[in-house]
Amino acid sequence: MVRSALDSDFFDLPTPRVIAHRGASGQYPENTLVAFRAAADAGAPYFELDVHMTRDGVVVVSHDPVLSRTCGLDAAIGDLTLAELKRADAGWGFAADDAGFPFRGRGIEVPALAEVFAAFPDHRYIVEVKQSAPSLANSHSAAS
Repeated sequence: MVRSALDSDFFDLPTPRVIAHRGASGQYPENTLVAFRAAADAGAPYFELDVHMTRDGVVVVSHDPVLSRTCGLDAAIGDLTLAELKRADAGWGFAADDAGFPFRGRGIEVPALAEVFAAFPDHRYIVEVKQSAPSLANSHSAAS
């Protein structure tokens, strides 16, 4: 049975509703699989995440359109292919108060949206589309 937007079970979970903003972004690099894993392990049933699209049309999870803050690269997601983006260090910009930059060089990647959905199929998602041009709404690779 297909439900309408008004007839959804999205908010059927008990209150208060715990929504992990960019995963467990206070303890792990935001919008990464490790941050979402930590949020899931802490019991958060909802994930809020942000998306942009690569040059080859893959929707990826990132708040910023450029990689300078999170990955230390002066590159825009829309100018990179997924393969090029996967070489970026998504743990680079996360700073811990007492430990410096504990996630640099640990192989943490910017995930494709499909990777997050596949890793956490039972979670509920609030997806914030950050990119306006080209539109992601008509993208056929949103699940890629």
